[in-house]
Amino acid sequence: ALSAAEVAVPAPPEPDDPTLTINLPPAEDDDATLTDVLPAQPAPRKQSPPLPLTPDELKPQERPSVLDQDATEVQPRVAFSQTTRPKPPTEEPPEEPPIQEAPTQVHRPVRPSPPPDDAPTVMHRPVREQPKREQPKREQKAPQQRRPIREQPQRERPRRDPAPRQQPIREQQSHRPIRQQPVREQTSRVAMPVREKKGQPRPKTRKQQRRRGCLVRSLIALLAVGIVGIALTTVGLVIGYTSIANDLPDPGEIEGKASNFETAVILDRNGNTLYQLADPNFGNRTRVSLDDISPYLQQATIATEDSRFYEHPGFDIIGIGRAIYQAAQEREFVSGASTITQQLVRAVLLDEEERTERSFRRKVREIILSAELTRRYANDRDFILELYLNEIYYGNLAYGIEAASQTYFDKSAADLTLAEASLLAGLPQAPALWDPYTAPEKALGRQTEVLNLMISEGYISREEGLAAQNEAILFVEQMTPPVVTIRYPHFTFTVLQQAEDLLGAQAIYRGGLRIHTTIDPAAQELAESTLANARPTIQAGGANNGAIVVVQPSTGEILALAGSVDFDDEAISGQVNMALSPRQPGSTIKPLVYLSAMELGWTPSTLIWDVPTSFPDGTNPPYEPKNYDDEFHGPLRLRQALGNSYNITAGKALEFVGVCNFITNMQKVGLASLQDPGCVEQGTPRNYGLALSLGGGGITPLEMASAFTVLANQGRFIAPFAISRIENRAGDVLFPQPGAEPTAVQSVRPEHAYLLSDILSDNNARQPEFGTNNPLVLAGHRAAAKTGTSGSDRSDVRDAWTIGYTPHAVTAVWIGNTNNEPIGEGQSGTRLAAPIWNSFMTQYHATKQPLDFARPPGVVDVEICADSGTRPGNDCANRRIEIFAEDQLPLDNNQDFIQNVPIDLWTNLRANDNCTESVIEAGFFTLLVSGNDEVIGREQQRAREWLETTSAGQRWASQHNIGLPLQLPPSQSCDENTPRPTIEITDPQANSDIIETIEIRGSVSAPTFSSYQVEFG
Repeated sequence: ALSAAEVAVPAPPEPDDPTLTINLPPAEDDDATLTDVLPAQPAPRKQSPPLPLTPDELKPQERPSVLDQDATEVQPRVAFSQTTRPKPPTEEPPEEPPIQEAPTQVHRPVRPSPPPDDAPTVMHRPVREQPKREQPKREQKAPQQRRPIREQPQRERPRRDPAPRQQPIREQQSHRPIRQQPVREQTSRVAMPVREKKGQPRPKTRKQQRRRGCLVRSLIALLAVGIVGIALTTVGLVIGYTSIANDLPDPGEIEGKASNFETAVILDRNGNTLYQLADPNFGNRTRVSLDDISPYLQQATIATEDSRFYEHPGFDIIGIGRAIYQAAQEREFVSGASTITQQLVRAVLLDEEERTERSFRRKVREIILSAELTRRYANDRDFILELYLNEIYYGNLAYGIEAASQTYFDKSAADLTLAEASLLAGLPQAPALWDPYTAPEKALGRQTEVLNLMISEGYISREEGLAAQNEAILFVEQMTPPVVTIRYPHFTFTVLQQAEDLLGAQAIYRGGLRIHTTIDPAAQELAESTLANARPTIQAGGANNGAIVVVQPSTGEILALAGSVDFDDEAISGQVNMALSPRQPGSTIKPLVYLSAMELGWTPSTLIWDVPTSFPDGTNPPYEPKNYDDEFHGPLRLRQALGNSYNITAGKALEFVGVCNFITNMQKVGLASLQDPGCVEQGTPRNYGLALSLGGGGITPLEMASAFTVLANQGRFIAPFAISRIENRAGDVLFPQPGAEPTAVQSVRPEHAYLLSDILSDNNARQPEFGTNNPLVLAGHRAAAKTGTSGSDRSDVRDAWTIGYTPHAVTAVWIGNTNNEPIGEGQSGTRLAAPIWNSFMTQYHATKQPLDFARPPGVVDVEICADSGTRPGNDCANRRIEIFAEDQLPLDNNQDFIQNVPIDLWTNLRANDNCTESVIEAGFFTLLVSGNDEVIGREQQRAREWLETTSAGQRWASQHNIGLPLQLPPSQSCDENTPRPTIEITDPQANSDIIETIEIRGSVSAPTFSSYQVEFG
């Protein structure tokens, strides 16, 4: 039984008020927790549970999080059992630990200091059972005393006036003076000091008196200006408040408006319905009282949405300050700072147009209504919480906590466990994103956040949080999703997530909105049927899943998005949208690598040596890529290297570009998944190396399709989108805002985009590896396409890709296993993904007019030597026409493989004006290489070794009539200091007559003289 010191009744209760007041002194022994009084586990529910804790209990305390494995053990603060209200213990409190001077702590500590006189009294739970609350006429009953009242010195307990129009109680200002004019005091402080002369005071001069008078008048003027400024500011605030508060809805109408909402609908590009966001009965909703809602759910909601719900006046000053600061920087409100009361006001009292508006005016009106609603229900804030929990949307057509509990767990909200309640409490902010059916990992991550918030607010202990986390891991995997009756579910759920990001979950699910999308039903059905029909082939290749994304390159509209071969197949996690799941893209990223190299000066005829190469990688082992066929192909033009998808040349292209520079370029074309903090912080990659040229980074199929639209759209990038516009019930466009329509950005030069499209559509260029009759050829249409395969080797293939495009559509196909396990040995994008791509594109283009890629005026045709990629010299027998940007032409013929170089016979140096006596033209082989200056020497050495020491290199040299060992031209030329030979004939003399046998005499001085020859005639 409680002692007399523990229970105190400060005043006789009202006739209709059975509440007892419990005076609880602060605990002096940290070891005396509530577990000493109440059982650790809640007993079976017999009575309606009490509400969440009082404001003091909601104050954050230093407690370990769920993830802190080294934290000390913290006893749970159980304020009530699961189903019964706390009652005084029937036995004496335990002797251990001892209690000194203060009675045993039962519930809550008394505040260390009394609150202000005008603060509302916080009503605690009564010990006795409360009468059932009547709905909706709440104003006619006496205010419920749901909580024990703390002892409040010098304060009477306020009662809620049932009158709906009661004016708010304002703070008394009698103790504040209206004006302060300490003129005399200031005058005395600024008076000039008096000097003494011979013991007598010096009289003030007239100048000093005038100076003192000016100072006094200045102070009076400043004070007057301040008073006028304060008055004007006050008037301005009153006028602003009146303007903003004009025509505010009546907070007393909130209960009557609570259930008035209209179903939103998602439409395809033709205006046909894809999905209604609620059934004709406005979704699943069952209103329940707060007594019939699990205390765990109440605590989790308050900890997650509004930890100071029982303390603030309806709005959060700190959160508002943060929102104003961000608004000042972003020029719009980007941070919510919304309390539970504000969310309720926005969802129920504001109309649809104002609810989705992001403006200062809307925020202020929302705060005013929240403050008024809080004032009206100051003694019964549980009514606000109850209404909120019955109004909020939890996903899957579940409106209110009772419907959510039935939908997800098939039980009443009163019976929710801590694990279940913490999972549900995290859903309202983004129910589509954290849907436990379609995104179980994200849902569990969100639940962990909620549990940590509950721990930090003191509702549960770390041990309870860990137990709830482990329990959720088990049941989330076993949760049965609701029956899906949605057309194109992967696309529709993508639209829902984007709409939630744009306007907020509550506006989307309550506002009667019409969400127009970009989906082409014919293309979507074709994508889904193509995947379904190819399923036997996919399974035969060792894979179990696939995805197709189709984007219109000129607009960025997503025409089709199929995220799996079967949405309803749980064996392959069919509800997981693989079109939005990052996977390694393999060689499909190579066109983007070469595109970046072209932006730095490379051309389709740039020569790259496909020979064994070891790339340094800092402290890591050198990177030594190999080709898919395990062969080396010698000198290749960029067109050949990309067309046949050779790996070594792609690595050299990325080395030329630089990893960080490449990542920056990819941000411009939509590859947001490629992020490397090292590039941002130090300019040196930390997460990626040259293996990125082979697709060594996770990228989604939608992102890859987005990047290829740049090639198909003349270098212009438009971020892919699924929502074309959102209208309210009146037809007003809420999204996009005027002037915010999708626009194209010139990300790369149009000439380079065209060059890449020409290479990827060149069937002759890829013939050595793919053959002439390959699935990348689209009958009747010019299509550019690239395959990709990821994995460490032929026995460890993980992903098969094909991405291709025409001016009509960009289509990305991914095939693999959902769990990222290897697929069949030797499989590739050409074998698995390319036939599916070809099947879809052939049927999709059956009714399309053939179109060619638009050729920019800055693209020109130039004849080159096909072996070296330079302009042809006299010895070039193999020539062809190549296309170039007009300001990036091929190298001159003096850099061809075979060069005729003038040689000085005396020095064997390149001849020039400094050495003209003995010069001949000699043919040499030139090692033409590409790359940065620091790798030129390495490249020449690797090329020479391949030609002289490998059978493939020797065969290539023989085919091109190049002698081995290589005769390379001298790298140095004569200069003015080069020693020159001197030759002089001393006898006979010049121009002398010869009439008999003569003897010829002379002298020779040369650095390498060994013999001489005399010529005459």
